[in-house]
Amino acid sequence: MRGSVFKRGTTWTASIYLGRDPVTGRKRYKQYNGFRTRKLAEDGLVEQLERLRLGEYVDPGRTTFGQFVERWLTAKEPTVRATTFRSYKATLDHHVLPHIGGMRLDKVSGLDLAALYAGLLDEGYRKGRSPRGLSPASVRYAHRIIKQVFGDAVRWGPPRPEPGRRRRPAARQPEGDEHLVGGAGAAVPDRCGR
Repeated sequence: MRGSVFKRGTTWTASIYLGRDPVTGRKRYKQYNGFRTRKLAEDGLVEQLERLRLGEYVDPGRTTFGQFVERWLTAKEPTVRATTFRSYKATLDHHVLPHIGGMRLDKVSGLDLAALYAGLLDEGYRKGRSPRGLSPASVRYAHRIIKQVFGDAVRWGPPRPEPGRRRRPAARQPEGDEHLVGGAGAAVPDRCGR
């Protein structure tokens, strides 16, 4: 067994041995706290050891968002069409990873995603001389991909918050509605297909 269970105060803790650090040579452990009973801690330990055995374990404390996306794309490629995979990869490489790719996976917050979406709406499109914003549909597409990435991170690794689910991309208000009577442009939906 590569882990142990012990009582800490009034709760139980499961500890997993992750091997030695390649740089320092020190033993590495990951602890999961807050189990109410020994049985629940043992069940949590068995689940994490199984993930470790299958290669699905992701250490959120050391993995960056970009590193996880590389693994995610490798796992996703056989499950989607080739055109979908290329679209996922292009969206992540061009729009998402330059902004949050270097952040630790467990440190990406809803506020970081809101800033990313606002930046994409303002200056996300970089082809040509002057940068302009991506369309709201493109930002929503990037959001759906990020939501899938974080959903799989939760399923493959230890439980953690899922910022992609809590934060929605901001919708840009259409400009030029001053021609409507009474200034009610924002309240009236545009049904003309513009």
